Amino acid sequence: MASEIRATDNALPPVYPDDIELGTTPEAVSSTTTQKSMDSTKQRIPILLYICMLVASMLFVFLSGYDFAASAAVMPTIGVKFSTLSTVNWVVVAYLLPMGALLPSVEKLANVCGYRPTLLIFSLLHIAGSVMSGAANGMALLLAGRAIAGVGAAGTSIIPVIAISQTGSKHQQQLGLCMLLFIWIIGSLIGLAGGGHLSTLKHWRWVFYFDVPFVVVALVLSAFAIRIPKYQGSRMHMLKRIDILGTLFIAGSVLTLVLALNYGGNVLKWSSGVVITLFVLAVFLFIVFIFIEAKMASEPILPRALFKTRTGGALIIMQPFIGIATFAPVVYLILWYDVVKFKSAADASLYVLAAALAALVASAASEVVVSLLGRCRPLVRLSMPLMALGCGLLIILDEDTRNGIPIIFMALLGVGIGMTFQPHFLMLRAAAGASPMAGVVASVLFLRLLGAAVGIALFNAVLQNNLSTKLAEVVLRNPLYVQYILRSMNNQDIVHLDSVPQSVRDEIIHANAQGFRAIFIACLVFAAVSMPLLAFVKRRPPVP
Repeated sequence: MASEIRATDNALPPVYPDDIELGTTPEAVSSTTTQKSMDSTKQRIPILLYICMLVASMLFVFLSGYDFAASAAVMPTIGVKFSTLSTVNWVVVAYLLPMGALLPSVEKLANVCGYRPTLLIFSLLHIAGSVMSGAANGMALLLAGRAIAGVGAAGTSIIPVIAISQTGSKHQQQLGLCMLLFIWIIGSLIGLAGGGHLSTLKHWRWVFYFDVPFVVVALVLSAFAIRIPKYQGSRMHMLKRIDILGTLFIAGSVLTLVLALNYGGNVLKWSSGVVITLFVLAVFLFIVFIFIEAKMASEPILPRALFKTRTGGALIIMQPFIGIATFAPVVYLILWYDVVKFKSAADASLYVLAAALAALVASAASEVVVSLLGRCRPLVRLSMPLMALGCGLLIILDEDTRNGIPIIFMALLGVGIGMTFQPHFLMLRAAAGASPMAGVVASVLFLRLLGAAVGIALFNAVLQNNLSTKLAEVVLRNPLYVQYILRSMNNQDIVHLDSVPQSVRDEIIHANAQGFRAIFIACLVFAAVSMPLLAFVKRRPPVP
């Protein structure tokens, strides 16, 4: 490595012409021939500062992966603590929703306010949200803390990507971004293991406090190490380019949809005026969002260049489904182990680790394959069937399944997940023409995180409605234990009280197993729905 690393405004990652429909995007055709002219030097960064910047970026991205995984690991403990097992999915949803909604706007906001002040603000929000979550004495304060932490994580997770993607040669950028991806997966691994272990020790609050020292250290390092070239244009002009209306309307649409799914069949009837109004409002806000993006926004949340080819459009549409199939099985398999198999949070999290480990290996292997062959399409086409297979196999799980069987299924799912990172990013980067890599990453994460938030809420509605029906049948057969049976929906520990006969326990557990099966069926449907889109992922343009 040279003694100094160059920082460039528009350095681009490798583009693989075989993997993009070149005939319809002049930007994609010319991008490979114009990269040399874009390698002009703005400033030189000493090697020590580059290492510090890389370490700071890795710490921030590590926390991004850790937060989701640790939140999922402690959900069963929080559900029992506050007797809110039926709505504990909001611990994850409240974090993912604001994080996903704000990701595409962070770069433009940083150009207006400056990268260091912006990173400082988001870091302080991350710290404040984590402290609130750890100190919460009820679900309301806990969810508020997770939402604030999610807002902070939007900035602390994407600014490192911007810093790496604008520093050094194309090879160094590519290597740095790959390292950030691996660190995110490692953060997920540690979040699952550490979160489960702490919740078993009754120290679940430290899962959230854990963020604070890491954010502080990363912030100190990045205060003098991150060197992102300053935006040379007018700040007011850049402020006008921020798609504030689009962000508000898509966030409002997803939030109202999630609320409708949460209330429907759980708190209120599906036919109630409140639930119907929320669904109608969600659709209305989404239609307005589409209109804003198509007609009004000067720079839409999703770059228009991504939709100019069949390949780019198909891959973009696939991203919410990938988000659902990535995050939802992890969340609900942990709950399945807790509720159906009555395993501790630590054991449940360890069983789910197979998905993260497999994703780490598959992601590294994908990078090697792409580097050697220069082709992404085969990996893209293989990723979705593997994810669908992993989700589909979860359907066979019941109360009699051996504890180790789901590990195999989650490993298959993890392999598919690992193949959706680098190949998807590179093909979308090629489709986006002159759009920066950080913008493509933000767009992908925006869709995946919002898709995950909706999917987790939807699956909870599926679980609660199915479970209500099954438990009502159990009540009819065991009217003397109606209070225990109904209370088990929010506190699974009640099922294992000595005062509840074994036959009643077995019926409650069986009802829960059937509810989770409905979730896994829904997960398979979402993973399979995106598979026909693979037909639109083209390798070469049609011959005229």
